[in-house]
Amino acid sequence: MKKWFEIINKSDKAEIWIYEEIGEDWFSGGGVTAKGFQKELSAIKANQIDLHVNSPGGEVFDGLTIHNLIKQHPAKVTTYVDGLAASIASVIALAGDKIVMAENA
Repeated sequence: MKKWFEIINKSDKAEIWIYEEIGEDWFSGGGVTAKGFQKELSAIKANQIDLHVNSPGGEVFDGLTIHNLIKQHPAKVTTYVDGLAASIASVIALAGDKIVMAENA
């Protein structure tokens, strides 16, 4: 299964990039699942997370779980909507303590 998100875990700041649909894509095997996301998020020990989102949305239950996992993490989270945060991806974006987006996002 391909991984369609990336977490870069540095000592002072971690970066999370969600650039795909939420939930498993049954055709390609891609997508961001809550189970895969939780496994990698739990390894982050940094005090700051920059969450980058560019997603058309997708599976509601995975999205709600991802949102809640981010909210439960002790780090301060800044969300950057880099392009699109549609449907359930907008709920994930709202998990951040601060949200940054361009006027055309």
